[in-house]
Amino acid sequence: MSTEKLTIDHAVADVIEANKAKIEALKKANPKGVWQIANADGSKVAYLRTPTRSEISYATTFLPQDQLGYADAILQNCWLDGDNELKDNDKYFLALVPQIDQIIEVEQVELKKL
Repeated sequence: MSTEKLTIDHAVADVIEANKAKIEALKKANPKGVWQIANADGSKVAYLRTPTRSEISYATTFLPQDQLGYADAILQNCWLDGDNELKDNDKYFLALVPQIDQIIEVEQVELKKL
């Protein structure tokens, strides 16, 4: 194995470890949830947190007529870190729009009249 290959392998390992540490720090600071978004080849990555009730309330003011405004409100308010091109470049943003609801977690509940 060449010295050059070994150096590249160490550099990749260092980046992976740094990313693991970053993700753990984000999860610790945001216990309700951290989400990763990435482009298809994984070269652009960003992290979002689960939105609060007030952020969801604000975002839903854009619905039903402005789904892009809704998605943008969630994205801008919940952005933690990462490649800004994922939120600023339309080709990535538009790919994220149909998936943004996944960040809002809900539980099943039952309402009964007694």
